[in-house]
Amino acid sequence: YATLDDVTYPDKKGADLTLAPRVFLTSDTKMSEPYTHAYNGVWHMEKSFTMKLGGWVAYEMREPLSGQKMWVKKLELEELEVKGVEIYEAKAVRADQYGHVLEWGEGKLVYSGRAERLADALRAYYPTIMEKAWTYLNTEEILDLKEKTKEIRERKVF
Repeated sequence: YATLDDVTYPDKKGADLTLAPRVFLTSDTKMSEPYTHAYNGVWHMEKSFTMKLGGWVAYEMREPLSGQKMWVKKLELEELEVKGVEIYEAKAVRADQYGHVLEWGEGKLVYSGRAERLADALRAYYPTIMEKAWTYLNTEEILDLKEKTKEIRERKVF
């Protein structure tokens, strides 16, 4: 399920606990000065970028019927720096009286490497995120939480 609200009542009633990891990403992108060139007879403007990525993952354990948080663990993600390129159609902004282009501007976006670089970063983060999830999922602690969910359900009427 996408959210706890989407879980059906019978599934909520049948589950003692739910675990929902939430991923928060931050990014800071710096673009280089554009480089204009012709490719297959069409002028393009290319910009390199450096993207610094970071963020955190919150692992939330909840009692499903009430939605009450049982525990939250937070994993800070190490900052990663990725590099890529964006390519635009180049359009003449200013030309001299002979038609020579003096200044180029950005036209339509032809290619953005941001999605691929972000996907690469997520693939790099994945092993750490999963390793921490298994570290946080302590059997003894979950059994204690299961007992607390019984108390919560006894106190509340659903």
